[in-house]
Amino acid sequence: KIKYRDLFESASDIVLAVGSQGEIIDINRRAEELTGFTRQELLEMNVLRDLTVAEDRDRIRQVIANLIKGLRQVYEVRWRTKDGTILLFEGSSSARMTKEGKFLCTRCILRDITERKKAEKALKESEVLLREAQRVSHVGSWVLNVVTGKLSWSDETYRIYGFKPQEFVPTYEKFSSIVHPDDNKFVQEEINSA
Repeated sequence: KIKYRDLFESASDIVLAVGSQGEIIDINRRAEELTGFTRQELLEMNVLRDLTVAEDRDRIRQVIANLIKGLRQVYEVRWRTKDGTILLFEGSSSARMTKEGKFLCTRCILRDITERKKAEKALKESEVLLREAQRVSHVGSWVLNVVTGKLSWSDETYRIYGFKPQEFVPTYEKFSSIVHPDDNKFVQEEINSA
């Protein structure tokens, strides 16, 4: 039991047990670190009412209902911390049942994915800007993995060469066949210097 408690308390993710109405039964130290609430404050809270942002509550009620039915759940949920910051978590939960199959509580692991999601959003925005810049300036780009030989083209490169992405899979050989003969030597030198 001591080993499991140590594992529970030292986990890098929030680990908690939640009752059928959303009441917190047990929660680890990581929750204190991420939310700013003390363990005692958290144990007096309800995940739905006190932590989950209003827009996510109905969905999380459904997650709990599915858990009570014995279905494992993977989901995203936003919690409001003590200072008002919103954190986004990826949750993985299962139900703990009695031998008779009666629901006891849910066991949840919540991984903070706030920064990952921000980075993904920023990357998508950058990709949109790059595509638009290439479209407006009529400049395409391509990447060749010299180890695997895989060639990737930007949308504008497809347009410049008159192909549709869903109709043409670029390969080095195909690319070489459509590059102007005067440019083949330059392209090959650039690839060799990579």
